[in-house]
Amino acid sequence: MKHVYNLGCSFAYGNCAESKNVLGKHLSPGMLLAEHLGLKEINYAVPGCSLDGILRKLYTYDIQKDGYILIGVPPVFRFNFVAKLKSIDPTQKPREKKVSLYKRIVNKIVRDESDTRLFAPSDTRRFAFTRGPSLPEDYFKTDKFTHIRSKELPDRADLEHTFAYFNYFYIVLIQLRLKEMGMPYFIYNSVDPLYDIQKVKNNEIIKLYKNIDFTFYFKPDNCINTIVNSNFDKYIVSDDDIHPNHLAYKNWFDLFKQWIDERLKNEK
Repeated sequence: MKHVYNLGCSFAYGNCAESKNVLGKHLSPGMLLAEHLGLKEINYAVPGCSLDGILRKLYTYDIQKDGYILIGVPPVFRFNFVAKLKSIDPTQKPREKKVSLYKRIVNKIVRDESDTRLFAPSDTRRFAFTRGPSLPEDYFKTDKFTHIRSKELPDRADLEHTFAYFNYFYIVLIQLRLKEMGMPYFIYNSVDPLYDIQKVKNNEIIKLYKNIDFTFYFKPDNCINTIVNSNFDKYIVSDDDIHPNHLAYKNWFDLFKQWIDERLKNEK
C-alpha cells in the first residue's frame, strides 16, 4: 500500500481531543488525507518541530517514493540543536517512544515567561497528544530564537525580518529537497505567520519569497488556526490548550480535500 508521509509539528501530529475537553481516538491531517486518497499514514510529525527539523527528516528518515508527503509548516521562530544525550548511542537504531506531552506542557509553562498561569494543566491538555503513533527517539531537540538570552541580540538583529528570512529560506530548501526526491507533496499553514511580505524591505528576503512554488501550497495566507479563530470556543482542545481539536481538523480538511482533488485532476 502507498503512504502519506506526515511531517510537521503538533498541528500535523494530531491529537485525541474529539471536541473541546473531550478525549477520544487520535486524529491528524495525515490520517484524513490518507483516508481520502485510500492510502496509509506514516506519521513523522512531532510536537515542537521546526522548519529545519522537517528539512533534516527529508534527508535522514526512511521515506519511500510510494505516495505523497504532507507538510504542515511549523512556527518559524523554532530551531533544532543536537542534544547531549549521554545514555543514547547514536550508532544504534533509534527506539520507538510515545510522545510525552505532560513533560512538554510542564516545561513550556515553566519556560514561557509570558505564561502567568499557575494552575495544573487539565487532563485533556495532558493526554491529548499521548494516544497517537509512536515516534523514533530523536537526537535533536528544539528551542526558540526568543529564548536566546544574548544582551546584544535585540540591538543587533531585526527579529521580524530574521523570521521572514528563515521562513522563506527553509521552505525553498524543503521544496528543492522534495523535487530532488521526486515526491509529490502538499504543504499547508501560513508562509507568512509573523510578517507581511509587503512590508519587507530587504531585497534578498523578497527574492527568497519569490522562489517559493505555491502550486501545491494550500492557502499560504492561512493556517488551521484560521478555522480555530473562527469559533475559538468550539474548536480548541481544552480550556487551557488552543490546539485545534477534531472538529477543527475536519472543518479545515473539507476545504483542503476540495483543493487537493482539483490539483490532482489538473495533474492528470
